[in-house]
Amino acid sequence: MLGVPTLFERNPRTNKVVDEYIPIRAAAMHKLVGMERMPGADVRLTVRNGTCVRLEVVAKPTREQRNVGILDPWYRDTADAGADHWLFEAVENTDLTSLPDGEWAGEAIGEKIMHNPLSIEGHTVVFSSLFPWRDHIAAAVPPELGRTPLEFDDLRYWLGQTNSRYADREGIPIDGVVWWYEDTPIAQIRAKDFRNLRPPTDG
Repeated sequence: MLGVPTLFERNPRTNKVVDEYIPIRAAAMHKLVGMERMPGADVRLTVRNGTCVRLEVVAKPTREQRNVGILDPWYRDTADAGADHWLFEAVENTDLTSLPDGEWAGEAIGEKIMHNPLSIEGHTVVFSSLFPWRDHIAAAVPPELGRTPLEFDDLRYWLGQTNSRYADREGIPIDGVVWWYEDTPIAQIRAKDFRNLRPPTDG
């Protein structure tokens, strides 16, 4: 999910997570609600009267841009050809009639998008930005996970053992978690953040 920091700090040399939380107020830690992180293309739809009038997708800086200090991604307008074709198909397959007018960020997922880790058929958009209103808006939102482990080793084990609720079948692992505090996403983690780390030791 674009712009949400990883729950744990990263080693600046290796970029691997370490067992130290990003700054989160202690009171907030006890009120976090987990949302399934959706593995797809980060998109933003401008909606008017139940219709998508603008479709954008995240662009990441090239190596040359990073070398001159451009580090943060941005949204770019899509083109209805090439790889963006599947993003348009995802929008066409998504019911937008319950969305209020505005700009809504989400993830385009499906067979031809990012290797389809959830093994779904067709293409659709899931709106992470609508998670706080999941009980009132019928549009697709990622599943709520409720309270999840937050301790480093417990979370590492849980992610390795948990299937995706969105895919809703055995053998499709969860990609990760985004934690919300009230109406704001404040941290996330991906299962792959724990890969290639040394296994936890006892005692």
